[in-house]
Amino acid sequence: MPEPRRKIIAYNYEIAAGADEKKTVYKVREDKIILKRWVYISEAGALGYIWGSLYYGDKKIAPEEGELSTDKFLLDVNLDMPFYRGDEVVLRLRNTSNNKLPVYGFLEFEVEKG
Repeated sequence: MPEPRRKIIAYNYEIAAGADEKKTVYKVREDKIILKRWVYISEAGALGYIWGSLYYGDKKIAPEEGELSTDKFLLDVNLDMPFYRGDEVVLRLRNTSNNKLPVYGFLEFEVEKG
C-alpha cells in the first residue's frame, strides 16, 4: 500500500502589540484532508506574551485547554482532525506585549485519495 501523500502549509505572521487576531492558514481545496501536525514557534523573549491556538472554523481544536506560548522553542502538536473542501484551518494569535512579535510554523496534512 503506498504511503499517504503529505502536504505542508507554512505560516509566518507578525502580530501587532495588544492584538488578538484570527488568521486563516489554509482553506481546504481537497475533498478530504487530515491535519496530523501543528508546529508553532515564536521568537526569544516571547514566552507569556504571544499566545496561539488552532481552530476548525470557529471551533477550537488545539490545545484542548488554554493557549500555547513558547520562547524560541518549537511546540509540536500531534492531531488527527479531518477537514473537507471549503473548511478553514484558523490560527488565533494574541500578543499581550507592547511590541510587534513574529510567530511562525507549519501545518502537516495527509491527503486522502478520493
